[in-house]
Amino acid sequence: MVTNSVIKNGIKKLLNITGYILLANIVLCNSAFSALRVISIEPSKFTSQTMGEVTETDKRVEEACLNWHLSGAEIIKIFESSSVYQDRGAIHREYYWLPCEIEGKLISDGKEWNFTLNAAAHAEWNDGHQSIYWGCAKDECESLFLLSYDGMAG
Repeated sequence: MVTNSVIKNGIKKLLNITGYILLANIVLCNSAFSALRVISIEPSKFTSQTMGEVTETDKRVEEACLNWHLSGAEIIKIFESSSVYQDRGAIHREYYWLPCEIEGKLISDGKEWNFTLNAAAHAEWNDGHQSIYWGCAKDECESLFLLSYDGMAG
């Protein structure tokens, strides 16, 4: 009987320790997700300066742009789903560009960055000294941009 009691107590202690480890993992994982925080979001802006007659396509793109809105949670989802690219040239080789952007500020791992999201599924962070280039080719980004990634398939 003593042996059974010792085993049960040992298992209970192990379960308690395992529970604490699981709880610690949950807390740590959640804090990793909260390391990225959006602190401001500007309204979308149409950046095209046409040099001639404004076409119907220009008007439709401008209208779509001005109706493009993202929440802080959506912006975090974009960056969590995006890949970092070596430089701006790598982004230009793989992604389209649209004359539509959303700018704002975010904090990542305690550092403040300005961000610019292009409506064609790519973005840039800049802190005044360095830039980080992002592109989102994953399906979860498709509904968050006006033009999703297709590898410039044509």
